[in-house]
Amino acid sequence: MHNRYNMSLRLLPLLVLAGVAAGCGGGDDDEDGGFGGGADASGIWSGTVDIDGGPQNINAVLIVRSNGSVYMDTEIGLLVGNGQTSGNAFSASTDGYSYNLGFPDGADFSLNGTVAEGDSLTGAFSGAGQSGTFEFDFNTALSALPAALPTVAGTYSAELSIRDDVTPVSVTIEADGDMTGSGGGCTFTGKVNVLESTGNIYSWNATLTGCEANGSASGIGIAPEAGTGVGFHLAGTVDGGAISLNSVD
Repeated sequence: MHNRYNMSLRLLPLLVLAGVAAGCGGGDDDEDGGFGGGADASGIWSGTVDIDGGPQNINAVLIVRSNGSVYMDTEIGLLVGNGQTSGNAFSASTDGYSYNLGFPDGADFSLNGTVAEGDSLTGAFSGAGQSGTFEFDFNTALSALPAALPTVAGTYSAELSIRDDVTPVSVTIEADGDMTGSGGGCTFTGKVNVLESTGNIYSWNATLTGCEANGSASGIGIAPEAGTGVGFHLAGTVDGGAISLNSVD
């Protein structure tokens, strides 16, 4: 299996949430909802996923926004949805998008687990004939990074993953967030914006042509470390399927 998690975090499982990508403009947005009186599950979580009767110890990252939006992007699939807590009980309803696991795009998946605020989030998931468990540790360093366009601006070698296709591409993100990329006959143009300035969360959108899937793509992303020009991990959906874009240098 090709490893798309080659940044310092070995990155991102999870969530490009249902409402996040659709409404991502520039700058921080007003957030309704959230976790109320339950444990606060927001932040960036790194860990692993085990598939019952299938692959084990799959690298994953879970992004949970303070409004309850959830993104889990793993090496084999992406879950996008919304979560909530009641006490320390965590639950989320998500749509699943496969890189190479073979379930229908947009299939319903549920997550249920236990969160220890700022420490751990563990539980189980099921949907589309698949089930398994997840185990995440709160990534304090990544969650505390401020998001700013100079952090991700630069020209990078990257890997564009669309469903089960991986294409090496060159990507440039300008200081204003304008993004262009190309490789293997695939080209795209778009924009990266700061979504949560204090939480290392970015939004992005792009239009793809000549790629494994074409048209409008959008999603969420993070930076792998502090500094300027440090790279990026972006994930989301295009043409009803999973897409991720990771810098590799």
